[in-house]
Amino acid sequence: MSSSGGELLAGQHARLVEREAALKGDVEALQSTIRDLTQRLTAPKAKNRRVLTVLGRPHWPSSQAGATAREYGHGRSDRTALPVVTEVHDLSEAAQHCPACGKAFAPFPGAESSDVIEIQIQAHMRRIQRPRYHKTCQCPQVQVL
Repeated sequence: MSSSGGELLAGQHARLVEREAALKGDVEALQSTIRDLTQRLTAPKAKNRRVLTVLGRPHWPSSQAGATAREYGHGRSDRTALPVVTEVHDLSEAAQHCPACGKAFAPFPGAESSDVIEIQIQAHMRRIQRPRYHKTCQCPQVQVL
């Protein structure tokens, strides 16, 4: 083999050794980040309250954005004394039929209710009821309403 061929191989070898060292450094940095994130994920919550650094930027855990952990608010106020105004929101005539075959849905016992507290001139509780339906056909596309 000529001396120029040996020099060529030596140069390629040196570049490959440099590249391998750089890649090993990158792998070590990524493994360090994985270790750090795994520790944060599995650490007790008290350790997570300090400012964390994620990818070189400060990161505040969301638990510090309000009350501290294990402090509970007062909950919802009791509104049972408010008068209730019941509204029935029924489906449109077209929505009461199967879109595939057109057969009408049959009324289903009970209603789905939700309460909205409104304060106008006099506070009252508005109870919204939606009649429920079940299908009377065998169409697989339609679920229970």
